[in-house]
Amino acid sequence: MSLLKRAAKKILSPVVFVFLSSIKNKFINSLKGKTTHSAFDEEIIIKKYLDNLPLENNYCVDIAASDGITMSNTYSFFKNTWQGMAVEYNPIKFAELANSYRKFSNVSLLKVKVIPENILSVLGACLCPKDFAFLSFDIDSYDYFVLEKLLSEFRPRLICTEINENIPPPYKF
Repeated sequence: MSLLKRAAKKILSPVVFVFLSSIKNKFINSLKGKTTHSAFDEEIIIKKYLDNLPLENNYCVDIAASDGITMSNTYSFFKNTWQGMAVEYNPIKFAELANSYRKFSNVSLLKVKVIPENILSVLGACLCPKDFAFLSFDIDSYDYFVLEKLLSEFRPRLICTEINENIPPPYKF
């Protein structure tokens, strides 16, 4: 690690450091002609993994899609004609999502609060394949229980989900 990077890491809060690192990475990637919509260029990593997996379909699911573009791990896939679904519960964000995705006939949009009791019917309502390619998942609540229920009947080839590194083991919710 460079001297400047070590000094910045000591001075700045972890959140600010990660944010500034993200901006730097986005700038470098834009110079290389790589533009992303994801928060920390996850979509570049996701694409690399998906390129190396045996996929039976190009179907992705975005649960907690927000506006569908800002910090999206799935927008570039939908833009490149992947099929799938985007789920958002917040009414304002859902309106933005619906407006942004109005040109995507390949994407089903749902405004619903995802909980363990409804996740299977939510996926079933959109005729989601049992072995879909990619799941982007970030509901900021009981993710584990929703994911556990989802995996009881569905098998995404790749999952990208948020973690909170500030909650150390052995704490459980």
